Amino acid sequence: LQQERFSKKEAAFCLLDQRTFQCRWDTVEDLARYKTERYKIELFYFLSNSWLDRALAAQKETDVLDAWWGSEDWSRLRGMHHLERAKLFAGQLRDGLDYSFVTPWPIYERKGSGKVMYYMIHATDHPEAPKLMNRAYYKAVEPREPAEQFLLDLRQV
Repeated sequence: LQQERFSKKEAAFCLLDQRTFQCRWDTVEDLARYKTERYKIELFYFLSNSWLDRALAAQKETDVLDAWWGSEDWSRLRGMHHLERAKLFAGQLRDGLDYSFVTPWPIYERKGSGKVMYYMIHATDHPEAPKLMNRAYYKAVEPREPAEQFLLDLRQV
């Protein structure tokens, strides 16, 4: 991280969006350890889900997987239920990087679908952030108003 970009005292968040294995764990560690006063950099980490088993099987360069996961024990992720995998990753952020609040939020393929494409894992130290994230998440996924609600029957006016 370039120190001249922002002060260690400023509030900051980082969106870690990747296809699958592009974000190395040492980068996540650097972000978590950058700020030493008040709250750490808030993280929004996108963990792939629907294609992760296929990607793990296809990746032949194990050093890429070691760097992404942060250790050589990534093979236990194979075949693991997606929610357990997301919780395991969240645990690494909470326990390994000492974030106070870590929540994996499922992001679905489309409205009404039960297929989780990825998890947005939110890591923060700020006590108000989980409440704000909860409200924003449910606002984003709640059912929209039916189109008929916006039609006016001008004959009754």
